[in-house]
Amino acid sequence: MTHNDSHYTPGGKIIKPSLEFTCTANFGRSPPAESKARMELRSYGLENKYTVRSSGTLVDVIKSGNVPEKMMIGTINLWLSGDHASYAMGKKIEQVINDHDTNKIQEYFRLAVIELNAEERKHREEAIKNFGIKDTIKETQEQTIARPETIAIYSMSESNAQVVAALYERAGFAVKPLMKTLDVPDGFGKGRDAYFASIESLLKQVTHEMTQLLIQRGDI
Repeated sequence: MTHNDSHYTPGGKIIKPSLEFTCTANFGRSPPAESKARMELRSYGLENKYTVRSSGTLVDVIKSGNVPEKMMIGTINLWLSGDHASYAMGKKIEQVINDHDTNKIQEYFRLAVIELNAEERKHREEAIKNFGIKDTIKETQEQTIARPETIAIYSMSESNAQVVAALYERAGFAVKPLMKTLDVPDGFGKGRDAYFASIESLLKQVTHEMTQLLIQRGDI
């Protein structure tokens, strides 16, 4: 039996059931997952039945600049491990961290993010071509929120899944979406090979999960 969960708003706008993929910053993993899911829907002629979106559980935190110090230091260390800074600068940053100099930590965090984001963007562009993702990859980053039309939400990691579960618990919707964790490693700041391995794993899992969902819903 085929499910049809579409409904109309009072203004006449159709709201289709939504499938969502979420990671941390809505850049490296969830946008390629979103595109792969749309490709899968098109292969079955179902691209107009569902809305597919992606989001990030910490997008608002990152944009606000209120990033926890532990996360900032972790990002800085990733940046240093990739030979982005000289030995002398590395020692200087190490001292800043040991001194808990918050202003300087924020300064080096912003520098690390700029360079690591540029690196990940390059890796993502290469991966899109390498793995044959024939869909437009979104460029904007959106915060994960609870949506009543979401029927399935796939998190890239357990930490993302915990945020998602809390969001939907607070929302109190009568029907909660299917929530699954894909366990996709985060390749951010770890080089091209690690990022490619992450995307390869991601694409295989998205294909599997989409097939299972569509069979369950009677679409294929």
